[in-house]
Amino acid sequence: MLAGVPDGWNAGFSFLLQNSDEKYLRRADRLLDSICFYLGDALADQTTLPHHQTSYQRTVVLGDLHGDLDTALRSLAAKQLLRYDGDLERVIALLRAGATNGDHAELEAMVLSQPQRVQLVFLGDLLDRYHQGYHLIQFLQRIRWRTFGIDLEVLMGNHDLHNLQFFANPLAVFQIYKESEHMQVEVMDFIGRMGLVQSVSGFMSLHGEEIAALQQRFYRDGALSFALGQGTEVTYRYECDLAALADDVVGGWNDVWRRLGQVGDAFGFSFEIVPSWQESLAGFSRGLARRVLGDDYWNVWDLLPPWLASCGDQDGYDPRLRFANVVLDMDENLQPRRFLLVDWRVIAMVWRRHYGDFFRSMDVMHLEGNTLYVHGGLSPQTLVDHFGFGVMYHLSSQRYHNPEDPRRFGLMRAVNRVNRLARQVVDNALGDVGFRSTCGVEIIDGIGSRRGGRAGFTEFGGPMWADFDFLNQMTYESEQVRLLYQSFIRAGGLRRVVCGHTRFDEPSRPDLRYLRLQVMADLGLDYICVDNSCSRGYRLEPVLNGIEINGDGVIADAGQTR
Repeated sequence: MLAGVPDGWNAGFSFLLQNSDEKYLRRADRLLDSICFYLGDALADQTTLPHHQTSYQRTVVLGDLHGDLDTALRSLAAKQLLRYDGDLERVIALLRAGATNGDHAELEAMVLSQPQRVQLVFLGDLLDRYHQGYHLIQFLQRIRWRTFGIDLEVLMGNHDLHNLQFFANPLAVFQIYKESEHMQVEVMDFIGRMGLVQSVSGFMSLHGEEIAALQQRFYRDGALSFALGQGTEVTYRYECDLAALADDVVGGWNDVWRRLGQVGDAFGFSFEIVPSWQESLAGFSRGLARRVLGDDYWNVWDLLPPWLASCGDQDGYDPRLRFANVVLDMDENLQPRRFLLVDWRVIAMVWRRHYGDFFRSMDVMHLEGNTLYVHGGLSPQTLVDHFGFGVMYHLSSQRYHNPEDPRRFGLMRAVNRVNRLARQVVDNALGDVGFRSTCGVEIIDGIGSRRGGRAGFTEFGGPMWADFDFLNQMTYESEQVRLLYQSFIRAGGLRRVVCGHTRFDEPSRPDLRYLRLQVMADLGLDYICVDNSCSRGYRLEPVLNGIEINGDGVIADAGQTR
């Protein structure tokens, strides 16, 4: 009989079981299952967490660093994983040198060998808002972490996805979230406000000289090839002589306009010099594109299509994204000393060369023991969406499959499937070297299609992610959502979810490292959010990032319950 169910109900079930044939017994069994599903969790003690399961005595988790390399290094040093004396310029110099000579010995000398294996988890959003996101990626991918007893796991965040979509196909940046409810000008405004320009500037500071050398060769030779691996390569061509654009030494903006004017005259078009250098360059590049590439071809120098200017207010869009590829060096009066108009396809292919494999290695979710690590938290939508954990959900019975049934997807298989599908999206993006369409990363970042303008959130989150505060509100307000999480927790055997993504900043509590959701604890799940406002992308005075979890599941540092 069911504990806690009224005696009259139990008596009725006893009568049914004693006086029914096999057919009705099967129906009674299904009825009991349904009642257990709807009532069992409400009657059980949901505050008891399952036993913590892990293969590590130490797990170090860092939240969203948003391009702040110094805070990342100081945080790792505080966890006794690195030696770092605060000399950021020396580290950056080593990263730049290693990009050309492949010597990483001095970087690896910073890493401390661990007496027992340590799990190191980055929760995503390495990029945007501050300038050294790609420096941080370079640091992570050049060190052989396992040789020091450190198992590295890097999750992909929504800012990392924006960078993937932008650099994989910068010519179609205005098509990000093109199926959303927002006008494209709103999406461009959103991209500008998300801090992508800081990632672009950091990328160019690392690889600008390589890009300039390739572009000059492209102008002089009329063709440029890039290796794609496995014996294949792609070649881009100019069908006319653009060698006049190869010289990058100039004497100020007037010299730039004079030289570009000579090129325009040679190709039979003129452009207007206006106070905005971006608009002046836009006029030149559109004229050049029409003459060189034809009216129907995308402008490979200017990212912003001319029709977007008529769509409405662009105050939030950062125009530096249009021509972050032109000025190589400026004097104290903001006059260019070196100027090179770079084909954005060259930038995209150099990005693939240096960061394609790193993005391929990133997971969307990471399950270790019975703790799930995910960038933006566990969205209600992913619990029922077949892109996520919906593969475990039986829609007609509104419950999750028995996790002990080997024919069904269990939690580990579902997480592996999510990561495999995400990698297919990434591979598709990196393989599109024709620059004719967007790469589809919005499939992963579903909430971005709503956040990509000035509206709020989707009611049920995205296929992968839901903001911590949004989830807090949804679970308090919706019994249906709480029942959904209860069923999922029971079927999956989860103990804890660790996420980042959501900004929280308590000026009076700079030591605050994470927050807990009380509503999830009441459902039997320890659900925490690691600090996301620690970096210079959010603070003038950054604070240390990250938490540490021991083998018993105890979390070090300060946290609080919401």
